[in-house]
Amino acid sequence: TNLPKHMFISGTKRGIVSSPLVFDVDCDGRLEIVFGTRSSRFFCLDALSGEVKWFTKLRYDCDSPPSFAMSEGKPLILIGGGEHTGGAGDNALIALDGRNGQTVWRAETNGGIDGAATIVKLPGGREVAYACTSRYWTHKFGPTPQCDHNHNNQCQVSTDQNYFTEYARCRSYSTPLLADLHNDGQMKVIVGSNNGKLVILDAETGEIDYEENVDQMV
Repeated sequence: TNLPKHMFISGTKRGIVSSPLVFDVDCDGRLEIVFGTRSSRFFCLDALSGEVKWFTKLRYDCDSPPSFAMSEGKPLILIGGGEHTGGAGDNALIALDGRNGQTVWRAETNGGIDGAATIVKLPGGREVAYACTSRYWTHKFGPTPQCDHNHNNQCQVSTDQNYFTEYARCRSYSTPLLADLHNDGQMKVIVGSNNGKLVILDAETGEIDYEENVDQMV
């Protein structure tokens, strides 16, 4: 399909990093393909025809793969926005209405989200979305001594270096895994970071259940 034309800012604004989601996101009985692009757009296409059903503009590139959830009868697409190292853009977890792409809610995270959001219903019935930060608690992987930070404690690149993903050492590009690891009815969050930390957190409180340094990017 030919996507709507729009101006590219530079060569880095071309292409797609976000993995697509194929699902009936608007509940019309037909499959759609939803994905983000490096040109700050998020698209919904008809999976059979390739026709653009809707698209929405973001403040920055969308590298986050989309997730889907039904909440109070409304189809929601969850995506992460923002740039980890520069701190630019949305810096939020964003819920879009699967029927039209309109924003339903935003959860500010003070940093970019590149991984997919993991959605789970906790034993008490509360539905929660995890994306390395959450709406109820936050786990910080840094600061890391080998990483430069600005006044907001966001990773940044030294002035004499070009940007590479691994320089954002205390940020996470991974997708959280939710599981009842101990078979005791208590959900845990398993997630890793660029600084080599792998942690298992209590899904309700964010308290550390286990932590290990694997000496390489997770």
